[in-house]
Amino acid sequence: SPAAVALELWADTLLRAGEYEQVRWQLRGKNLSPRLQYLLAVACIKLEQFQEAQVALLGGDLDLVELWSSHGHLSSLDHVVEGAAGLYQLGQVAEGLRKREQAYECYAKCLKLCPFMWCAFERLSWLSLCLRNKAPSQNPREFAAGVFEHDRLMKND
Repeated sequence: SPAAVALELWADTLLRAGEYEQVRWQLRGKNLSPRLQYLLAVACIKLEQFQEAQVALLGGDLDLVELWSSHGHLSSLDHVVEGAAGLYQLGQVAEGLRKREQAYECYAKCLKLCPFMWCAFERLSWLSLCLRNKAPSQNPREFAAGVFEHDRLMKND
């Protein structure tokens, strides 16, 4: 409907302007299209309201939220709104909730749907290092800077 399209454009514009709280306030508790649920989730992530973002990304289905948040059921990932973009955002939510294994699964599924989503590849790579080592000593930028350091690359060992 024209009203739904107008609401999507309005919410997208507010997000781009950094008005996350206003988007959250206007969209919360309403029957939303998948696109509006995604936009609500993005606003919630920016506001670090991860539980609310998780509900929006899983289409408002509280049974799916329970399966995903408590048990990590991968079948819940089949119901994420907005496909690969939604899976990436759900990975961000899982990281915000300190659930690295779930975040890893989100990014992996995201890349299966859209192998060119570089941000998901970066997060998946970093989490694979974190999960292997259990306690990373550097953030991703510091790690990459160390790996691709000019002097180190020029050595002929």
